[in-house]
Amino acid sequence: MQSHSGSILAFFKPSNVPDTLHLEISNEASEATDTLPNALFFSQMPKALMQPIDYLVDSAQGLVLARKLIPVDAQFSLYWIEFQQFWFQNHSLFVYDKQRKTFIDRVTVAEWYGGESGQILTGSWLFDFDGDGKKDLLKREIQHSTMLVNDGHVESTQDTAQLFLWNRGQFLESIQDPKKLAPFRIKSYWE
Repeated sequence: MQSHSGSILAFFKPSNVPDTLHLEISNEASEATDTLPNALFFSQMPKALMQPIDYLVDSAQGLVLARKLIPVDAQFSLYWIEFQQFWFQNHSLFVYDKQRKTFIDRVTVAEWYGGESGQILTGSWLFDFDGDGKKDLLKREIQHSTMLVNDGHVESTQDTAQLFLWNRGQFLESIQDPKKLAPFRIKSYWE
């Protein structure tokens, strides 16, 4: 492992970000990342940003990966961070305010979790949806469940999409015609 300064920001290398960045859980090898020491990461990340992440209960057992630094504008950057703990995986974009020198927000962009009777899979695209020159976020979520009914299994799958437009340091949900979001699909384990 490389030697880094005492800041988690030092683990992220500037890189080229394509016009459209697809963030999805897959079994394929991911691009090169650097492992963030858990003690360093969890001591520097505001706890309020970490609480909404489901199943991230034991930071000592998890693996934290620095995936990518994504410049946004003069004031904000996005830090793509991946968490792996047993079978659970979460990819989040953390919003960093360069003027305040702190992380101010977090959004889940890819995730895989659940149990024997139900699972949730999330994937996203980061791109300029509305043509205003700012990266927006389109999230797709598939919820799958299996129930035992009359001695047989009944499977159910729900697929939803949400669009979040970038506005002054955060992604705000935008109501869109579902037909505009329909072409964006993530790999489903249940098809």
